[in-house]
Amino acid sequence: MAILAVLSRSALLSTRVVVAGQEAYPTGFLRYLSKWEAAIASTLAETERVSISFLRKPLQDEHMSKASYWKQPFAWEEPRPPIQVPERLNYKAVPTLADGILISLVTQVIEQSLDASDQKKVSEYGAAQAAQKFIAEAKDGFAYQDDWWKVGINRAGAIVGFVLPVIYEGYGKDGLEEATIYYMGVLPQYRRQGFAIDLLLTGTKTLQAIGVWRVFCDTDVNNVPMISTFEKVGYRRYSDPYERSL
Repeated sequence: MAILAVLSRSALLSTRVVVAGQEAYPTGFLRYLSKWEAAIASTLAETERVSISFLRKPLQDEHMSKASYWKQPFAWEEPRPPIQVPERLNYKAVPTLADGILISLVTQVIEQSLDASDQKKVSEYGAAQAAQKFIAEAKDGFAYQDDWWKVGINRAGAIVGFVLPVIYEGYGKDGLEEATIYYMGVLPQYRRQGFAIDLLLTGTKTLQAIGVWRVFCDTDVNNVPMISTFEKVGYRRYSDPYERSL
């Protein structure tokens, strides 16, 4: 089973923006809303009274596909104590690896993904091409330095997984960034050993060191291992699950 967290370009097309006094609106997600929703959200966000109402039925508009699936959002909010990462893995930055290694790793994860959007990509392009396209899209609306992206290596010298943290471009607050885990995964032969926790801690620690006010992620409601990983690391459920267009 794939261990992953993904934020795709089709995110939140099935949400409606409402005025509320509870959650702060996840500003980085504005780029994923349909144009009319984004315009409303941008205006209301200035009042700092905006949140998302996650609907249990899709909006009946031109943007909503007939095919949809459900995502569970999670948030890590700063300030928090410095993150301590277990020492059973060593970490290498992706740029230090041979060409093609990251694509190979992502291919192995995405072809067994529990995320419906990944399954759709694989069915359309095949696992290798889907992985290549997905990595290329990381520069579309996100920012990161190459050495933020890391692989975890066990004591035998084998790569067990990877984590790819990024920040949303242009959505800082009070000098701090809003961020997400663009993708992460544990290779099939190394699952059920808790390595996803190590990797998520490492990615979140990287973002903590950069200076973030929030890390906002989501995962498919059927990805029970990833939901458990978020909770064990200390992310909170941001809201009830919401529906996305495929």
